[in-house]
Amino acid sequence: MNAVAEGEADAPSKPVILHLVGGDFALGGLMSFVRDITREPLPGFDQFVWKYRKYPRENSAIVSLGWSKNAERSIPGDVMGAVLDVIPLYFWLRKRRVMIFHAHSRLGLLLSAIVGLVRSIPVISTVHAQRRHTGMYRVLWRLTGATVVFNSRATCLHYGYAPDAAHILTPTIRWPGPPQAGGGRFVVSSHIVRLKNIHLIVTAFLEMAQDGQSLHIYGFSPDVPEPDYQEEIARLAKPHPNIRLHQWNPQWADSLCEDDIFVHAAEGEAFGIVMLEAYSRGCRMVVPMGTFLEDLPCAGVFRSPPDSSDLAKTMAEAFAFPTSVNLWQQRQPMASQFSINDTRQAHIEIYKAKIHEN
Repeated sequence: MNAVAEGEADAPSKPVILHLVGGDFALGGLMSFVRDITREPLPGFDQFVWKYRKYPRENSAIVSLGWSKNAERSIPGDVMGAVLDVIPLYFWLRKRRVMIFHAHSRLGLLLSAIVGLVRSIPVISTVHAQRRHTGMYRVLWRLTGATVVFNSRATCLHYGYAPDAAHILTPTIRWPGPPQAGGGRFVVSSHIVRLKNIHLIVTAFLEMAQDGQSLHIYGFSPDVPEPDYQEEIARLAKPHPNIRLHQWNPQWADSLCEDDIFVHAAEGEAFGIVMLEAYSRGCRMVVPMGTFLEDLPCAGVFRSPPDSSDLAKTMAEAFAFPTSVNLWQQRQPMASQFSINDTRQAHIEIYKAKIHEN
């Protein structure tokens, strides 16, 4: 199957969806979402995922041929990355009946726009975050004729689209059973990069922490895009034995207990898969303002601006929320809203409509 993924075999009989991601990052919600929708065969389509040439082939869907190692770091970097990737992508396309580009990153959207200058391929753009320069994205969507899919109502509004007339598909998870008893920790799970504001959470915790309280941060990795920031967080935490740093583990949420408090402070992130994972396990939560959680039952969910003093007060408020309230039970009706089967079917309908449109 890897030969098929690299374009060395005959063209498949089914139309191909090529998920344009790029770069070498393997962690985070974006790749979690792409893995979910490509994990199993999609009826009527073959799916592949465009990544950096040294990215490990997790499965036969991965096309590790790109020349750009980085994605989503900066606009100039993504422009250069798209230019680097266009030649290997062009040669891969020569042996493929690609019907749709599904862009999940800024690099992927730019790459689809460049390829569109010489070959007409329909584009779908899934928007995973609230970025600045919204006008640039709207220009690229018009230029490529993209069908735009937003990950939340808040993200849709951020880019100036009307939710009632837009495609909104949230990422999905497999809803867990009841959490194990106990806990009481403050827990962070995140890519360790500056826009996630881990430093603010550490500072806030130290400001409000009482005897016996602990902060656990999941997400450390030997291969990170911002090693200096990871080292900064390690230095902040080192003098404090009640702050514990953990390597990234895709199953991190399995360790959550019913009395744990999840803390998130990322900017421009209306939907984070880690927020949904913590929500589904009935945790008390401290999250930014303007996330998808505002459209759900929000008992036990506390909002805070990205300021360490405000975070400290909100974390203390969340800790004081009574643990006798069964938040997992209250949130159970939301499970169907995040069904992978429903999301996969919605993608099939969008793909079919896009093909017929062209």
